[in-house]
Amino acid sequence: MEFLMGRELARSGRIGTMPLPGLAYLVTRIAESFLYTDLISGQEPDAAEAEAAVTALLLGASRPEDP
Repeated sequence: MEFLMGRELARSGRIGTMPLPGLAYLVTRIAESFLYTDLISGQEPDAAEAEAAVTALLLGASRPEDP
């Protein structure tokens, strides 16, 4: 996961502002939370909400590369 995270940040022209292992861990935990939301809160899993949460995390934990 860490390797994929670094590759995708580079592909998008962004640099992580926190260590990649921690960022990968957070993405995994968010995905798990949305995957098991029916067991946690009784709501149906929603992939769009999971995507929005991960996107918000990644935008907040990265910055554009210097030109």
